[in-house]
Amino acid sequence: MPPVDMAQRTRLGAGLLQCPEAEVAARAAAMTPAERRNFSENISWLVDYETAEAEQGRAS
Repeated sequence: MPPVDMAQRTRLGAGLLQCPEAEVAARAAAMTPAERRNFSENISWLVDYETAEAEQGRAS
């Protein structure tokens, strides 16, 4: 598993929450544990998707 790119995760989190990147941590902290787990899983899925897309682009 590649190292976690916090800037990428923050950018994706901001997109999911439809808020500025500066607000992501505070909004995540205000979530219930179940919401936070779901949010984290969604971000992980998006990171995997972006990584796969980038790798396909390099292979082309």
